[in-house]
Amino acid sequence: MRPPVTRVRRAGTGRLMVLAALSLSGLALAFAPAQGGAAVPAGGQIAPGRGVGPVTLGMAARDLLRVWGTPAHMEQAPDGVSLYDYGESHGAGVFVTGDRVSQILVVDRNWTTPNGIKVGATRSELIAFLGRPDDAFAGETPDELRFLYRRHGLVFILKNRNVVGITVIPGEGEEGPRGLPPDDPAVRKPFLPTPTPPRY
Repeated sequence: MRPPVTRVRRAGTGRLMVLAALSLSGLALAFAPAQGGAAVPAGGQIAPGRGVGPVTLGMAARDLLRVWGTPAHMEQAPDGVSLYDYGESHGAGVFVTGDRVSQILVVDRNWTTPNGIKVGATRSELIAFLGRPDDAFAGETPDELRFLYRRHGLVFILKNRNVVGITVIPGEGEEGPRGLPPDDPAVRKPFLPTPTPPRY
């Protein structure tokens, strides 16, 4: 098994970014088998505030590798946040803080929330299913917007009024995922210094 490609990038000092909102620059959208893991097609259920398919918030990095195999790419920042890029095999990027999964970004339309929201949904459909977001953030381009639903533990990235990415974070009012300390910013907020994020 070949080790993942690791590129270390310096995080900007004092710069906080919305993981769900990032100008995602490296997540490939072709679907090929994960290196070192079983060929599992992308897609399945998004569990709001909990995880994506078999990958759950708080999961140990070693268990992530066991379940989804070696990522096509891996980036690590000096602040301890790492990106495991499974865009080619699973249509997702997994952010790991320390050695625990802290956020999961989905960019493939084969993943769906329990109420049917998936990549490709329109802004109107999103609001019809979930109501107005708790917060909205400007994106890195004029046509990009991010909707935060705290109680659900979901952040939707919209571009040209369509959902292009869905990030799973811990839901408000729930205990933090096992393995993540309650004071860890990844537990309650979609803001973390990050390595170069994946592309949607």
